[in-house]
Amino acid sequence: MLQSLQEYISSKGGNGEVVAELIRTFENNLPPPESFFPDNKHVADCYKEKRSQSKLVSVMSYLIEEALSTHRNEIFGTTTKTKQEAMKIFLYARATHFRTFNVGACSHRASFAALYLAKALKDNENLGVHLVSDPTRDQFVVMFSEKIGSRYFIYDPFSNPQMVFKLDYYRKNILEKIPIKPVTKDRYKLKVTFEMYNEFEQRWPNYSLQCKEALRNEKKTPDEHLSDPAILQMFQNAKIEESEYRQILTDAQEYLDKKIEAKPDCDNSSTRGFSP
Repeated sequence: MLQSLQEYISSKGGNGEVVAELIRTFENNLPPPESFFPDNKHVADCYKEKRSQSKLVSVMSYLIEEALSTHRNEIFGTTTKTKQEAMKIFLYARATHFRTFNVGACSHRASFAALYLAKALKDNENLGVHLVSDPTRDQFVVMFSEKIGSRYFIYDPFSNPQMVFKLDYYRKNILEKIPIKPVTKDRYKLKVTFEMYNEFEQRWPNYSLQCKEALRNEKKTPDEHLSDPAILQMFQNAKIEESEYRQILTDAQEYLDKKIEAKPDCDNSSTRGFSP
């Protein structure tokens, strides 16, 4: 049912150092949003210990997405692409978000993880690494497909960055407990390769700089945010009390300001192995 990611990748001849660094990245950075905790018994202890920060994460994730929404095409070139190319750009965009700001939802964490797991498994031709989504729920994960035996395993860094789940166990014990919330008409599935990892490494510095510039240009005051019905709805969805709104906005902006002004080699102080 369950196996450590480190043991699983090592048993497939993968690079243990890359995997260990990936796990540390998730352990040392911010947890998932508050809404993720209630019904998931497999949430990692490293996330539970930081649960008090999860409301802040919800607000920061919103601010990042809001700022990038009008700049995504110019940064990542998401227009006039084939379906395959569009999925690849989606992968790079989500991974850039997490790597630059060390915060994100399931798609950001899974995209980041898929690229580095493809690196760790670059010499294994019998094990595929895929970024996949469930078409009825707002959930992205990494899926390992084993050619020999046609077996499938799930890595869900949004739940537990240390563990791998058998597909059937994951569906029953985690996926089915996530509220039905269709976000795409079709299931998203992209095979992630070592060549994609290399391409992402080449593009990431420029992507990251442009994302930071977008946040700098779109920065708003707390009063400006609080006049926006959309962010007020986000606060309610995240179960944040009205008395907390202004302070959480201030704290979130201070965190993002530090990320925006950080030098490239300081963007991931806890993930030096992933710095360009």
